[in-house]
Amino acid sequence: MRQSVAALTHRTWATAQIATGLHRQVVWWRGYYHFLRPHLGLRRQAKACTPALAAGLTTHRWTPVEFLGYSYAQAG
Repeated sequence: MRQSVAALTHRTWATAQIATGLHRQVVWWRGYYHFLRPHLGLRRQAKACTPALAAGLTTHRWTPVEFLGYSYAQAG
């Protein structure tokens, strides 16, 4: 995760000094990792799938537009 989140990658904490900015970057990375990015180790019908798809949390691989448009208020 450290190498994927820009605020954590750089030696300086300048971009991560504001907690909300760091939180947003971590939330985006987690969503990307679990809902958007196919993992070669997880396969369904000879096709790579996402961890959320493999766990049955969703029925399809999400698009970035779909992820950005998702409201966390709906999640409960």
